[in-house]
Amino acid sequence: MLNILKNNFEDDELSVLSALLLGYKDLLGRDVIMTYASSGAMHVLAVSGLHVGIIFMVLNFFLSFLNSIKFGNYLKAFILIIALWIYVLITGMSPSVLRATTMFSFIIIGGALKRDTNIYNTLAASAFVLLIYNPFIILQVGFQLSYAAVLGIVYLQPKLHNLYRPSFWLLDKVWAISAVSIAAQIAAFPLGMFYFHQFPNYFLLSNLFVIPLATFIIGFGVFLFLISWYLPLSNLIVLVLNKLLLFLNFSVDWVQSLPHSLTVGVSVYKMETFLIYLIVILFIPAVIKRSFKLIKIAISLSVLLVIYQIYEKVTLQNQQYFIVYDVKGEQVIDFVDGSNNYFIADENLANDQSKMRFHIHHFRWERRVLESNLVSVDFLANNYLRAGNHIKFFDKKILLWDKDFKKPTNLATLQLDYIIVSEKAKINLENINCKLLIIDSSVDYYKEEAIKKECHKWDIPFYDVSTEGAYFFEINA
Repeated sequence: MLNILKNNFEDDELSVLSALLLGYKDLLGRDVIMTYASSGAMHVLAVSGLHVGIIFMVLNFFLSFLNSIKFGNYLKAFILIIALWIYVLITGMSPSVLRATTMFSFIIIGGALKRDTNIYNTLAASAFVLLIYNPFIILQVGFQLSYAAVLGIVYLQPKLHNLYRPSFWLLDKVWAISAVSIAAQIAAFPLGMFYFHQFPNYFLLSNLFVIPLATFIIGFGVFLFLISWYLPLSNLIVLVLNKLLLFLNFSVDWVQSLPHSLTVGVSVYKMETFLIYLIVILFIPAVIKRSFKLIKIAISLSVLLVIYQIYEKVTLQNQQYFIVYDVKGEQVIDFVDGSNNYFIADENLANDQSKMRFHIHHFRWERRVLESNLVSVDFLANNYLRAGNHIKFFDKKILLWDKDFKKPTNLATLQLDYIIVSEKAKINLENINCKLLIIDSSVDYYKEEAIKKECHKWDIPFYDVSTEGAYFFEINA
């Protein structure tokens, strides 16, 4: 299937289509991912219930002739279930696809047996089956976002749609899509802010383009797989798909380029996420039922949330820590003193906003660190002093041991709190007194092993960022 796409598409169109149809994301560039995330259209590139629903509709249409033969409804149900679960396997069994396919399986079986199904029961049953299969799936972000969004759509979308029913057909369809987007966003945005520290401000606008275009693209994509052997027709389908993909990428890029398309740096913790959900759960029925009592409780909780945010901000103004990040092939260190941040990294990395956001910005946003200073070789601030390879941060003495560091030959004993080793440094720890040696992610595997042997030889504790993750030390803990 991937070869069919590679033979007919290229560049961003190929990467987006392979992610859309097959859940294959290896071809996606970081810039494409950022563009879709910033516009609120990232859910299209993550195969989910939308994709499974479209696949179901396409296959159901092609198999509709089976309804006219004896026991055809059972045969159709069997083929649909097998086809959907093959699609699950092809796309990598992500939590959102598992949830959607399990739900559709219940719906298909209920339809074949001519049983009415309750959508909440179906949703609960699918979650129950998945949790039996893997109880830890409940901790996956995809599982949480998927169920939150679907619950929001099921409960809220009809109510929102009924608030305004335009007589003009096209306007009604636009409002229906908008109601779906609003319902899903209301249910999922607290989790989105908790995990990703951002909010796409124009999600409504982007979804007006994305949802209809994705529906046509997936439909034509499935058709392309079915008739790829017949070149005259497959070439026509490829032409149509190329135009649709160009328009999809253009519309997403246009939304992302609008001023203030993305709010970043949002910091909410578990308690705040819980409070936001409680406010939403109370406020929506309060508006629908016009219950002033529930509105009062929701407003009281909103005040509590604001107080908690102020407390958190004041507390983080006094934070003092340093962190050695795990960025493959790079030395990346933050020294944070309140709202001041002294940043050690290669200038190319510091200017690569895509890589910075992926590896570093999310942690900074969580800690409300919004600005940073890229530190030169010699730098002096209130509690931070750097002179060459030596750093003093509060009372901690830190040595940056890189390939250019020359150990003094007449050294008696060097007293240090931390040594941070990078790149192809030549390590000799004789006469070194150190509480911890940190091997950062710029050191290759073979050099790591040599450094660890040297640490064992001189009985110096070590921490390997590449295998153990970022090293975080809080000064005022």
